[in-house]
Amino acid sequence: MGLISRLFSATWLLLFSFQIAFTFGLPQLSTIGLDPIQQVCY
Repeated sequence: MGLISRLFSATWLLLFSFQIAFTFGLPQLSTIGLDPIQQVCY
């Protein structure tokens, strides 16, 4: 039970850090012009 909760919290922290990285990283990448996600979407 402890392992599952630890794995869940680690996954949540990983997703949260990815969200922060995308929030701060995508504007910088789009200004450089190396943003593959925006190139695919638009």
